[in-house]
Amino acid sequence: MAKVTIGVPVYNAADYLDAALKSLSEQTCKDMEILVSDNASTDATRDIVALWMEKDGRIRYHLQNENMGALANFDWLIRNAQSHWFMFAAHDDLRSPNYVEALLQAAESHPGVQLAVPEVQLMNENGEVFASYPYHPDMENHSGLLRIFALFRHVRSAWHYALYDRVAQIAAWEKLMAYGHAWGNDFIMLLPFLLSGRIAGANEAVFYQRITKASEARYKPKTLKDQAVLLRDFLRMSLSILWRSPMPVYLKFMLFPRVVYYASERSWRISRLLRHSLKALVLRMVGKGKNVP
Repeated sequence: MAKVTIGVPVYNAADYLDAALKSLSEQTCKDMEILVSDNASTDATRDIVALWMEKDGRIRYHLQNENMGALANFDWLIRNAQSHWFMFAAHDDLRSPNYVEALLQAAESHPGVQLAVPEVQLMNENGEVFASYPYHPDMENHSGLLRIFALFRHVRSAWHYALYDRVAQIAAWEKLMAYGHAWGNDFIMLLPFLLSGRIAGANEAVFYQRITKASEARYKPKTLKDQAVLLRDFLRMSLSILWRSPMPVYLKFMLFPRVVYYASERSWRISRLLRHSLKALVLRMVGKGKNVP
């Protein structure tokens, strides 16, 4: 059994999949497997995976009978992995060749760590890097409550694709499935780890997160009502995770304002809701649609 499983959920992923699989196949960590779950794609996804399976025997492929939805496809991967360590990999992101090895070393050199995270670099659709977010030293220089606050300040959505203790990740994943939304689910899954502080970092590992409009167009709530529902559900789930955490009650009360702020910032900002509400009101009053800025 491999020490690390990389789960790759795909659906009509032909645009960037070849580069993503190349990035995974070239990892310096050899004790790993790559498990691809195809959510009933209708494009060339299967052919691209087949070509890489010929090159790399660590790649396994499973074709779902029908499209289960994004969350269910992620869920299938984490349930069907067998390794102690697990990470997700999207079809359009890239990683430094030492990504898995460096994160594994960081995790195993810190007893009790359940999540090892990289430096995150943002790139556009053409692969050009335009921002960098290293693992901040504040997260290592502090302990206890100060460390938790530092993790809240510097958390990145790309940590969703970092290296997890799979048992701990499944427990967090079950909370995420109860949340039920695709938008913001990465920050729901990360919340139990932020609260526990059981996170290590490795800036030697670099995650290249491709920023495209596809995810926003597919999962972002479109109407004001949907946005409000998302914010409500995110807040409820975040506070539930806080309350059910094993920390002392007094710490829960101290963290309560920070978790409320986290929920509003990471799901859909309250300021955005107010702005969109006012804009919608103006549009109705003047009746000019797109002419209103």
